Amino acid sequence: MALAGGAVAISAGAGLWFLKPHRARSGTDDRVEEAGQILRFGQSTSEVSATALLKEVLAQDPNNSEALGLLAYALAESAVEKDAGSRIAEAKVAIDRALALDPRNPNARLALLFFNTSNFDWVQTEDELLAVLKDDPDNHFALSRLVFLYQGAGLTGRSWDVNERLIKLDPVAPIPMMRRGLKSWIYGRTAEADKVLERLIRIWPAHASIWNARFLVLAFTDRTGAAQAMLDYTAALPKSVKPASMVQWRPTFAALDSPTPANRRAAVEANIAAARQSAGQAAYAAMAMSAIGELDAAYAITNGLMFAHGDVIPKRPADGSTSLINDQSWRHTQWISTPPMFAFRQDPRFQSLCDGMGLTAYWKLRGVRPDYPPTRMP
Repeated sequence: MALAGGAVAISAGAGLWFLKPHRARSGTDDRVEEAGQILRFGQSTSEVSATALLKEVLAQDPNNSEALGLLAYALAESAVEKDAGSRIAEAKVAIDRALALDPRNPNARLALLFFNTSNFDWVQTEDELLAVLKDDPDNHFALSRLVFLYQGAGLTGRSWDVNERLIKLDPVAPIPMMRRGLKSWIYGRTAEADKVLERLIRIWPAHASIWNARFLVLAFTDRTGAAQAMLDYTAALPKSVKPASMVQWRPTFAALDSPTPANRRAAVEANIAAARQSAGQAAYAAMAMSAIGELDAAYAITNGLMFAHGDVIPKRPADGSTSLINDQSWRHTQWISTPPMFAFRQDPRFQSLCDGMGLTAYWKLRGVRPDYPPTRMP
């Protein structure tokens, strides 16, 4: 990928500049490194622990631009949760201070992206991420967001490649490994996905994102009993996934196991109701409706989630006490690549949806085509 005139030219032989060997940083405060590692672990308490360390560093060294940039990123990323106003204000101060000291500070520039781009600003977001990576090729957070962006754009192979780069850089970080599991599932390699996610959930049993990934793969690979058991085992249920409730899932599992007309009607009713509760439940509901072949319901839910059209619209603002399920990232489109969305993607309405989300224009401008794996439901 080469930056030219604000655009990114992508060719078959390009795109590998970020596969350079990892460059160790020198002269970095150990506490800043520790804070970065905490954030890379991606747990619900990461932001609190990391910001405490970074503020400790800044109390002793107020002009530590690396600590300021990482603090800005941590605060901006968590601004979708409770106390958003105070976190945004604090993040803005850290961004300004970091960029005043170093106008190319990578993490401060990434923090600005949370405020300067919206869900479907594909070109601007990609340009900014690639610009950061040109200056800091090993930046974990920029690479992670690029993984997220490419999967959302239906560029699964490109997303996989960047994610594998992340795993090489930081083999113990759980989020890239979790994404490897999900991408293996997307490619139809369920046994490989199981191997990755089972290992992760043994190591990180309370990690909400890992719990969520394991649950999704079980729920949509003809193992509804195992998925239900995850919900029933409340002692291991992360607090942030509470809204993934029996009210939504019992009828869904019944329809997946036995798609009788009565079971399908009950599943539609339950998932429409759940979709109105939060963005995460709406994404789950769209997947469930596509999986059982209720495409009208799947599109009604998706249009409400993405565009606030129709009468199936998730509650806003999100409840910060359940950030994972309500996180605004669900209003992005990574989950559209998953196997239960196969029928959804085959529907004629999918093209109009891609037009409305800006994907069609992005694909045309970049000269790429989506590579949604043709994975049918088992």
